[in-house]
Amino acid sequence: MAPLKSSASSGSDKLKLETIASCKSIPWAESRTGFPVLVRVTAPLERTHRLSVDLVAVLDTSGSMGAPGRLDSVKQAMGFVIDNLGDDDRLSIVPFRRTGNDHLRYPLSEMSEENRTKLKTVVNRLQPGGGDDLESANEAAKILQQRTPDDISSRIGRIIYLSDGTYNVKDIIPDYPANTFGLSASHQPETMRYISDCTSGVYSYVNTKLENIKDAFAQSIGGLTSVTAIDVKIKLQTNEGVSISSIESGSYRQSISADKQVGTIEINDLYAGEKKNFIVFLSIPEGKEKLITIGGTYRNVKISKNDIIQFGESEVVVKRPKANTPSREVLHPEVAAELARLELVEAVSAMATLPQQDNGELQSLWDRIRNSENGVKALKKSISDLDKGVSAMQRSTR
Repeated sequence: MAPLKSSASSGSDKLKLETIASCKSIPWAESRTGFPVLVRVTAPLERTHRLSVDLVAVLDTSGSMGAPGRLDSVKQAMGFVIDNLGDDDRLSIVPFRRTGNDHLRYPLSEMSEENRTKLKTVVNRLQPGGGDDLESANEAAKILQQRTPDDISSRIGRIIYLSDGTYNVKDIIPDYPANTFGLSASHQPETMRYISDCTSGVYSYVNTKLENIKDAFAQSIGGLTSVTAIDVKIKLQTNEGVSISSIESGSYRQSISADKQVGTIEINDLYAGEKKNFIVFLSIPEGKEKLITIGGTYRNVKISKNDIIQFGESEVVVKRPKANTPSREVLHPEVAAELARLELVEAVSAMATLPQQDNGELQSLWDRIRNSENGVKALKKSISDLDKGVSAMQRSTR
């Protein structure tokens, strides 16, 4: 009988895949619906095989950025980005159109010392003026689309988008992840979140303090400059009689076949040491022990120029004791922690659509989750980390 928690990898420089069933056993004569299985993929810590980055920075230069210190803080933070990209990385600057800064657009360029100096000069010459620009996110994607086929297949394409605006966008090109940064309390979080969700990127709220913008950029750039895997695809195959009810994958693309026997989760890239957790919910008939086999593929052109790299497969198995055998279904603490996190994310997303953010309501929601079965049985460290996240969100809305 395979253990409750199993893993598969192909060496210390390869991705690691783990699966954790929510409990060790299910009574033989009982079926289950919505049975959670945690799927985790972890990138190696070593950055030896990190991939080169093509980054397009979309910067809001509309009139509202003329607030005292606002654009100056962005300029200094962009200086940090320029200094911290590697020599093999490339950067393009795209200020908002119709703001008098069109002549300062800078094409995708390698980070030579000469180009670093020119990029800093361009950024420092940006001036606020004009209105918001609804098309810059797509213009950034088009810059990345226009690269050579070899560059597209071997380099990471990514967008960072910083704005304090209150406007709506639609028809976003989803090809390249856009990490969006909502600047100051005046920005429209729905817009920033919409762009990031459509592109499998990440939305962050930052206030206008220089250090906060730097910290947000540092986290984003730090991840980008340590990517060790691209085109990650996790493949799920259930055993006969077992079906996939749903997959919780956040903003990452996922699919389930019509017969609910096969599922996939797609991740654009993973940086060194990064972990991604997903929950797969299964429908299980009576007496079934072998539930699902999970494997997958990814690419890293620094390891293998053309070849697809395979995960080792991991099989999820549970015990099925007979009726006269005592059975206790104990929720695995790591599964409980991820279920609690998902519930919190859903609650926060729902609150973000409200006209006003209420810290008291957020705290009440979090207290309910923390005291639920998932919250009580989760790892203490996981709950502590979530608690710190809730406190940070509350501070940001004061």
